[in-house]
Amino acid sequence: MSGERNQNLVKLFHLVSSLSKKEKQQFWSYIQGNARKVTGEKYIRLFERLAKDKTLKSRHIQKEIFSNDSKALNDSCRYLVQKILESLALNSNSTRMGLVMVDQAIERGFVKLASRLLRQELQYAANQHDMVYLKETYERVRRLKKHYNEEVKANDQIPSWEQVLNENYALAKSDMLYQRFVKAFPPGSEQAKEVHEDSKPEINQLFSAIYSPKTQARVLRTMSLWAVLNQNDKDAAGYHQNLIRLQSINPGLFSQEQRIEELRIYITLCMHLGQYDMAESSLTELGSIETQSELFERMVSQTWIQTALTLAAYGGKLEIGKVALKKFQQEIQIYKPFTRAYLTHVAIMVAISFENWELAHELLRKLARTRNLLEEGYLQVEPAIRAVVNFQLGNTPEAISDWEKLHEIAEKSPRKYLGVVSNIIETVVCREGSQMSKKLILNTQSEKLEQILQNEEERFHAQFFNVESWLRSQITGRRIKDLIQEGSAPGLMAMRLSS
Repeated sequence: MSGERNQNLVKLFHLVSSLSKKEKQQFWSYIQGNARKVTGEKYIRLFERLAKDKTLKSRHIQKEIFSNDSKALNDSCRYLVQKILESLALNSNSTRMGLVMVDQAIERGFVKLASRLLRQELQYAANQHDMVYLKETYERVRRLKKHYNEEVKANDQIPSWEQVLNENYALAKSDMLYQRFVKAFPPGSEQAKEVHEDSKPEINQLFSAIYSPKTQARVLRTMSLWAVLNQNDKDAAGYHQNLIRLQSINPGLFSQEQRIEELRIYITLCMHLGQYDMAESSLTELGSIETQSELFERMVSQTWIQTALTLAAYGGKLEIGKVALKKFQQEIQIYKPFTRAYLTHVAIMVAISFENWELAHELLRKLARTRNLLEEGYLQVEPAIRAVVNFQLGNTPEAISDWEKLHEIAEKSPRKYLGVVSNIIETVVCREGSQMSKKLILNTQSEKLEQILQNEEERFHAQFFNVESWLRSQITGRRIKDLIQEGSAPGLMAMRLSS
């Protein structure tokens, strides 16, 4: 018999010897209705023998009861320990019978059993979305750690049971945050944000005790999603940055598809935070992913193009946008209709940034086939885009017609942004007068526009077309591209103040 199995029998012998006469009777009463047929009489005979003997005679037990079958003896020892603890738990008035069994296992020195029971209770608490029960369960985790602190020091390492328990608790806690509170509170509500803030320190502390990269990745993903739902882009980006770092030191941790998706999400979060340099750096990393199949190569290419165009339109990274614009024109037909419509709109903004009015006009023509797939906000601001493009191409009658449509929409809109854009285009396209008088009017409109864009609600239409850069180009006579790249004008699509 191996040392481990012999030790199981020794512990069982001490447990049986510690039982009072009343506790032994209680065990017999309990076991009569819970006997396991697989073991049959063997584990009952084992209990009787241990209860009768004053000293442990392991060789006799293995030979007489188990015919020298070490595995059967070991299995019976484990099963008998659990059944004895179950019977002892009946003495408690607590409704948390699983935790009472854990307490009994800790008190009587059964580390592995306590660990296994705790993992079950942690999972149960998470499934029931019971935060109170989860905290009570983790108190036992701490108690188990404290109880065997000397063993930890003696081994000079953290036992595997403690690692597993910490990981199970972190998973249960992070999963519960998402599963329970996303259902209980509307994303972004004050209650949801409060729960997120209260739970962060504990999750971060637990995270440092997790050794499995897969477990770390799962917790980071869950917490990042929770942060995004609560409109906390800073936390979400932090979790995703750690996720990407984890991936870099564990190359086989994620599939190529997961790696592509994680980078895309992180780049989007960086753009929401205005961290365009970090987004550009991660975009370079995305483009360097080596693929093993044509499918993944296409996925990397499409994701890169989509992200690069968006980064150019929002963040003014026009050099990378120029490359993406060329690739998009070559691959435009491979995208699904909605994605093609969205990217065509973004590509139009990038083309306008370079004052490539012919390309912008051509893309507008292509977008006409799928424009109804886009948000209503885009449809409302589209006449402004058409008016600007037609004016720059010298198509004045068409530009005036587009302005009239915009003016009609602006009069019905509760937001002021469309009205100011309508006045700006009217001044440039329709109004007669000297350039000096027009610039005075445009300067006044520019001040109004700047004030309006401080309001989150007014930025709604600006996310589809931010006229500010074109307006400054009209006032200063400088190229839109130069204004954006030097930072004196924003990108042609405004990022919302909250994600």
